[in-house]
Amino acid sequence: MKLALIFLATCCIPHFIISAEQNAEKETPKSSFEIRLADSRPWAQEETSIKLTKCILRGTKETFFTFPEKHIIAADIEQASIEDYRDGSQGLAIRFTDKGAVKFRDFSQRYVGKTMAVFLNGDLVSTPTVKARTEVNPKMIFSVIPAL
Repeated sequence: MKLALIFLATCCIPHFIISAEQNAEKETPKSSFEIRLADSRPWAQEETSIKLTKCILRGTKETFFTFPEKHIIAADIEQASIEDYRDGSQGLAIRFTDKGAVKFRDFSQRYVGKTMAVFLNGDLVSTPTVKARTEVNPKMIFSVIPAL
């Protein structure tokens, strides 16, 4: 089952690909991918007993405080690629596993209006807001992360 959410144009050229086959090979280092909850408010730590981690969004000076729970991880993804779009922007296209698609749907339902922190190889690469519950579509790829 695949998950699809198209935020950007569909005509693109993949630059970087993470796939289950590549991650299974011993010679290829495993890429890490995580989605966690985040908060941009400096006082966020004061509102919770959970230890938050301060992170800087790659390519900016924006600070976010991320929660420790990893809602989506690399094992939940069948394939991911950074792609260039006709307008010059970039995005991260993700194809989830069956289990990952269900986890993402449940995550999006539970955290509407919240910020998600997307980490790629340990770097905070995007902080989109969950706009609505995302239904699972078994045949499409989501392009979820603009401006990597």
